[in-house]
Amino acid sequence: MITAEVKGVDRMVARFGEVSNGVRAKMIDTMNAVGVDLAAYVQDTKLSGQLLKVRTGNLRRSINNEVRDSAGVTWAVVGSNQTAATYAPALEDGSKPHPIIPRDAMVLCFQLNGEKRFFKRVNHPGTRAYRFLKGSLAERGPAEVERIRADMLQYLREEIG
Repeated sequence: MITAEVKGVDRMVARFGEVSNGVRAKMIDTMNAVGVDLAAYVQDTKLSGQLLKVRTGNLRRSINNEVRDSAGVTWAVVGSNQTAATYAPALEDGSKPHPIIPRDAMVLCFQLNGEKRFFKRVNHPGTRAYRFLKGSLAERGPAEVERIRADMLQYLREEIG
């Protein structure tokens, strides 16, 4: 999961006086737009075959965004709904080699070279980190920070005059 956060809103309120609810609402709107755009960037430039091969589209569809606002801090969260794509963290951060052991059966069954093969356990070699979320934030972050700064300055100019 990636997070973009605007800190210091309380300091701005103290400096410029009380900022109206309208300005805070506009800031939430800006952060919502940032979240929507960043989620679309992840889906369109990372999860449509460029970084990861599309098999089912579940990972791409699992990308969502949410805006949170609490105690003078407003932030957008872009991440994966892990109910739809439980494997998202392993693809984002990678995984170490680990054994795979059957949960509800005595053996695992795989199709190898057109032949069914059965195993009591297999050793997964691990997964490399694809960083589709963190990489997107690194690529888009500076532009989004500038967008937030410019929008906030515009809102404050409109509000303060």
